[in-house]
Amino acid sequence: MRFSPFEATPSSSFSSSSSSSFSSIPNSKSRKVLFSALQAQSSTLPREAPALPPPLPPSFLSTAPSTRGKTIFSGLQQIWTSLKGGRGKADPDGGGEGGGGDNTAFKAMLASVAVIYGTNFGAIKYLDEANVDVSIVTAIRFALASLALCPFLYKAPWPVVLRGIEVGVWVSVGYIAQAIGLQTTQASKSAFICSLAVVVVPIVNAIIYKKKAPPTTWLASLLAVAGVGLLTLEGKGNPPCIGDLWSLGQPIGFGIAFVRTEQCMQANKGEALAMTASQMAAVLACSILWVSFTLTSNTPDLSVLYEPVNLAALFYTGVITSGIAVVAESVALAHISAEETTVILSTEPLWAALFGSVILGETMSGFGYLGGAVILLGCLVTQLKLPKTLEKLLKPWGEGVEEAGED
Repeated sequence: MRFSPFEATPSSSFSSSSSSSFSSIPNSKSRKVLFSALQAQSSTLPREAPALPPPLPPSFLSTAPSTRGKTIFSGLQQIWTSLKGGRGKADPDGGGEGGGGDNTAFKAMLASVAVIYGTNFGAIKYLDEANVDVSIVTAIRFALASLALCPFLYKAPWPVVLRGIEVGVWVSVGYIAQAIGLQTTQASKSAFICSLAVVVVPIVNAIIYKKKAPPTTWLASLLAVAGVGLLTLEGKGNPPCIGDLWSLGQPIGFGIAFVRTEQCMQANKGEALAMTASQMAAVLACSILWVSFTLTSNTPDLSVLYEPVNLAALFYTGVITSGIAVVAESVALAHISAEETTVILSTEPLWAALFGSVILGETMSGFGYLGGAVILLGCLVTQLKLPKTLEKLLKPWGEGVEEAGED
């Protein structure tokens, strides 16, 4: 085949074909002409541009102030849309466990709820000092919450109301255990024990609902048990008390309630207000039943509760921490799994310890703070990926728990 220097030659084959072409041309002048033609042709061929590094993912702090404002407004709009019964544009799949939507706004809302819940322990402890039976204080608290939310029961779907009543029974277990425990234990200790719900939720899902729990759950369980041991012992000055034992009812009641609320809200998005209203009504009924068992024949003196500070504490624990906060929690559980919810709420003890120190003057020993840190470490472990060696060690234990649930 005759070679022509004017034929298009790919740049990749230039080096391999040039040496053979030059050797077949005896005249040096012809070689120079051929070389010049090939060099001119190669200079006109398109060249690939160097690859650019991938762009860095945008962060909230790196965005412009105007963009941050739009992000915050979009998140608030997303929450408001969910509360009314719809789905925001940023959340096409509903988010949470079964959806792929952006649930950052709901996580931020839960972080705010954790602050409110943390202050609740100190407020209840403060009301205990009024020397009024704890069952009566609890009943008044949830009467206020029920009164504030009862309008949302109007035309509420019966399946949601019935599920709310069921959840309310489990929540009653947690709240009553909390109220009794706070009579003899510190608010910060009670809050740290309450954070064990982050371990109860995946265990309940694994045993009852056959949802496989990751190995990190079982490591978190071990750390949580060790943390509670350190927290309750606290050395010679602060021996374990009956209030510590009562406080263990909190993670059980609240943990099961988280699982059941998630299941209801995932199927009934937009019914958070009706769900919470029926839930508070059930807690009120259980509290009245509790009063009937503890109230003696003597009429209790409730005049001390009429003091402005005590009235403010009752309003705060009834409307804010039991009404508004639970509504926000129910809205979030429609978009976030129960496991992730308990991890976010596990910051409660930090706010409870701060509030108890400032308002009540509570202090803990080194053992107490170490135990609280170990519990929080167990909560954070659930969001980490363990080394493969440690996963293999924990896997048989997890399978044993799941098999026990099947039996």
